[in-house]
Amino acid sequence: MKRTAPAFLLFFCICILCIFYCILPLCRIAALVFSYSFKLYNYPVYIAVLASFSLITAIYSIIIKKYPVPSSVLSAFLLPLSIYHAIEVIENCGFDFILLFVVVSIGSSVVLFFKTARSIPKILSLAVTSVLLIMFFISSLFHSVFGSLSNNIVIKSVSSPDNSYTAEVISSDQGAFGGNTFVNIHFNRKSVNLLFGGFAKHSERIYSGKYGEYEDLQISWKDNHTLIINGAEYKITS
Repeated sequence: MKRTAPAFLLFFCICILCIFYCILPLCRIAALVFSYSFKLYNYPVYIAVLASFSLITAIYSIIIKKYPVPSSVLSAFLLPLSIYHAIEVIENCGFDFILLFVVVSIGSSVVLFFKTARSIPKILSLAVTSVLLIMFFISSLFHSVFGSLSNNIVIKSVSSPDNSYTAEVISSDQGAFGGNTFVNIHFNRKSVNLLFGGFAKHSERIYSGKYGEYEDLQISWKDNHTLIINGAEYKITS
């Protein structure tokens, strides 16, 4: 029994680490399925917890000699999960946290990958990691080329009488491609708050007009579910 206790403890640590790593991507998937967005309340705390627990698990894996088969499978997929989180950190945190996560969390995942993972899980893990990196570089290239072409400015916001919705008038300057005037609806009461983050319903675009039209745009609420834009009525349903 004493011989199996260290291996069981490592398996337990890797399971907990996998759960931590899966929280964010699973929340992103759930938000995508139900047309919501998800945002963590505190990225630095989340990253610090992941980095600390990753480091502890990696050090413990070096100390013990035997690894149970489930640990070998789970540890292989910590690498793509850590790469995914690194992408999240790049988009939402400062350089200090990016450096911390890359050095500690990804470094720990690499240690667990080579120390405990078996051949087939390693191959699958490397394939998933390669796909993630390719998608990230393509997305970054696309954003660097086309992301700066559009500049959206919120001109004004008008809330419904019961404050359930907010209509935003947006001026979208697209440079040489021209531009547009948009009206987006935000659902103020369509949100789900968790201890570590929250879900919010995506805004809906109900009007698209010519660039500069916002200067003369007439917008007001008729009632809690009816928005009037230049005399035309738009029914808002949740």
